Amino acid sequence: MDNSSKKYIIPISNGILEKKHCSQIKNSLWVFIWCIDKATKIDKDGIGWVLGGKPMKLDDIEKDLGIPARTLQRDLSNLKKYNYIKIIRAPYGLKIGVCKIQKRYAKSVLSGKMIYTPTGEEIVRKNGKLMAIPKDGGNWKVFTGDFKDVVKR
Repeated sequence: MDNSSKKYIIPISNGILEKKHCSQIKNSLWVFIWCIDKATKIDKDGIGWVLGGKPMKLDDIEKDLGIPARTLQRDLSNLKKYNYIKIIRAPYGLKIGVCKIQKRYAKSVLSGKMIYTPTGEEIVRKNGKLMAIPKDGGNWKVFTGDFKDVVKR
């Protein structure tokens, strides 16, 4: 993982500034924002999976944020305790999911370019949901695919 990649804005709801969230998240905020940034796949339950659900080690996060592994363990445990994230232990690391993710994949996030699925469906936002529009103009459907497979045009 590399912090030298292209910089862009990460939309964060100001709801996170409510007293309840401040007292629960505390210093885990940086790890939580990192998880939101690295979420590349949103499943049908609204969980945003970090790196599409690829198992990762604490070393990977430590390299990006410069936070010691022990602190990361504490922060991840804290975020899990209050249901901000979901953690699944896998043979080669942790799968991290952001619960109730508010991240949206829109034109502005992708440098103003249109995005398409590998089958040519255009991805758009409608009524707060990501929708796939078939090439033939047929019925729209909620997009639940993996964003690592989308094509920018």
